[in-house]
Amino acid sequence: MEIKRILKIITYSFILLVNNHLLAKQTEILIVRVSGENLQQVAKGIKDNISSKIEVDDVILNKKHIKISNFSRILERKKYKLIVLIGNTSVYLYKRYQEQHPYFNFPPAILLSGLKLDEMVKKIKNSVAITYETPFITAISHLRRLTTKKIKNVGILYRSWMKKSITLDEKYCRLENIHLVHAEVKNNASYKDIDFALKRLLKKRIDALLIVNDNQLLNSRIIQNMWIPKLKRFNKPVISSLEVLVTNKFAISTFAVIPDPYAMGLQAEGLINKIIKNKWQHRVVGRVYKPLSVKKIFNLKLSNNKEISINRKNLNSVDILVQ
Repeated sequence: MEIKRILKIITYSFILLVNNHLLAKQTEILIVRVSGENLQQVAKGIKDNISSKIEVDDVILNKKHIKISNFSRILERKKYKLIVLIGNTSVYLYKRYQEQHPYFNFPPAILLSGLKLDEMVKKIKNSVAITYETPFITAISHLRRLTTKKIKNVGILYRSWMKKSITLDEKYCRLENIHLVHAEVKNNASYKDIDFALKRLLKKRIDALLIVNDNQLLNSRIIQNMWIPKLKRFNKPVISSLEVLVTNKFAISTFAVIPDPYAMGLQAEGLINKIIKNKWQHRVVGRVYKPLSVKKIFNLKLSNNKEISINRKNLNSVDILVQ
């Protein structure tokens, strides 16, 4: 009898141990993203630094997942305590999912590496965001250290939906004696409208040009037929927030300041820890965070071709130098 009792205790203890292990390793966080090096680095920044006690599902969306029915199955296959949405595709799909289920209690969500996240966070329940856009003042200040020419008046072409955020950025620019020279076009502006606005802007007295991150102003047709030919004759610094515009063989931008993707993942991991400590809840819903770490990319070859005067002593502050 005593032996049976000991065996029962051992069996019970083993089951308890296994159950505790499974509980400690339960999948609690879902990361959703499409493929791409930058988005992969964001996810890596989260997974490399999160506690080993928390298991993470990292789902890469393919074409069939873009259907909302298939996307819904990903969200519903397990009961996740937190959802991390990386990139525009996953953010917009999750917004549609919430619209289809207005009475659900949604877990906390973090939005990363997408455009207009300051607006999307208001439309997605129980979410916060880290914006992908680098403040203008950050980019312009870094550029000032790289060029010996005075940079005070900076031209900017944008669609109306960006006006609010640009007005906010403009306040910080004024503190550093930087004046933004506006060229605003309507949200539904035609190719001709955008072409005319850019032509007028480049004729104004500006020391540099800032290209905003807007797909409608940077589609292949506009880049090929508008930006490339017009900027060939613009021999002043051009700032952007897209690496490809600086590093591509058809580069139109001399300088870019972009969020460091791995560091953004690390920043998101910090938010996740705060959510966990707060019993899997946001402390403040709807909050928008700025990226804490940036990468600076400078096209020295293009700058030399345009005879832009460079302070070579400060080139060591650049993360990627195109020569």
